[in-house]
Amino acid sequence: MREGDRFIQKPATPDQLRDAISNILASVAVGPLVDLRGVIFDRPGQRLGGEGNFEQLTPTEFRLLDYLLTTRGRIAATDELLQNVWHYTSDTASSDVVRSHLKNLRAKIRRVNEGNDLIETIPRRGYRLT
Repeated sequence: MREGDRFIQKPATPDQLRDAISNILASVAVGPLVDLRGVIFDRPGQRLGGEGNFEQLTPTEFRLLDYLLTTRGRIAATDELLQNVWHYTSDTASSDVVRSHLKNLRAKIRRVNEGNDLIETIPRRGYRLT
């Protein structure tokens, strides 16, 4: 299933079906303002807020956080992020791109609400929004 698609090709594995349904439901359930344990994700304004501070997100940081939000609780592999956030194939980009943008995004999250680390790194597997 590609971003924006509302179908999957047969035959599909149970995992593919579960992920497709989960992604569709998550994208419908996410509103314009999302409270992430004290960090407000302002989707229309593409910014983060908390404790009186606001940080503007770059377009890539916005897409990255938005994607992690729609897959919340599930581990998103680096290749999956490269494909769905950057629209790269795994052979045309480096995982350093993901790490660099995650580093910047985490710094902005810390600036708006100290002590909140919302993005969990799962070694050799990927990243998850907690």
